[in-house]
Amino acid sequence: MMSEHTIEQIGPHVTQEWRHDGKMTIFTVTETDRKTVDAWMDAIYALIEGYKGQSRPLCLYDVSAPNATFTPYVRKKFEDQAASTTDEEAYLAIVFTRSIFFQVVRLFMERTVRRQHPSMHMRIFFDRQEAIEWLESHLDKIILTPTHQPSESE
Repeated sequence: MMSEHTIEQIGPHVTQEWRHDGKMTIFTVTETDRKTVDAWMDAIYALIEGYKGQSRPLCLYDVSAPNATFTPYVRKKFEDQAASTTDEEAYLAIVFTRSIFFQVVRLFMERTVRRQHPSMHMRIFFDRQEAIEWLESHLDKIILTPTHQPSESE
């Protein structure tokens, strides 16, 4: 059984944090160079694959750091991930820097995801704590089997 709160550096500018005994994971990205984005996406794909057929942990992507820009490469990786998303119920919060650009992205992404993946409950936030609180309001929906709980090293 893992501790209540662990953080691991999974790439050059990305960490994965586990909370609530593995029921919630937070990816914090501080730069969006290709090596960082690839490490982040690899961790997301591993998470999705590791929980296939089970409840997935609540997930937060915090890309609100000034150097975490929304490059064409990041956009492509998001599109690839969305295309590979299964129909299993999942909760995802994304935190962006507040700007007119990301307000437009918010409208587009939330509508698109809702239409293409009705089992994906995704919201975009401009405040990390609000995103965490929204995810925590869904903790009771996550049931992890002992074989699907993250280890101490995750």
